Amino acid sequence: MKLIDDWKQAWKLKSVQVGAASAFFYALILLSEQFLSVWNVIPQELKNKIPESIGEWVGMFVGVAMVLARLKKQPELHGEDHEKTD
Repeated sequence: MKLIDDWKQAWKLKSVQVGAASAFFYALILLSEQFLSVWNVIPQELKNKIPESIGEWVGMFVGVAMVLARLKKQPELHGEDHEKTD
């Protein structure tokens, strides 16, 4: 397997940052039993305001955010001058 050029700087890439955030939240789901005590502290009134389908929406948002982050030009990573807009 070949790595990208400057792979040591990959943490600066927006797509890597979004992917890391996604992995973090996925880990929260996997370790949900450990975080159940935190959930129990949240008042029921607040929990009732959280839609049941929030997980589906978060998953869709993260997927779209990863694609957009990968496509976004990041001149600060390549030493390019900021583009001038007309």
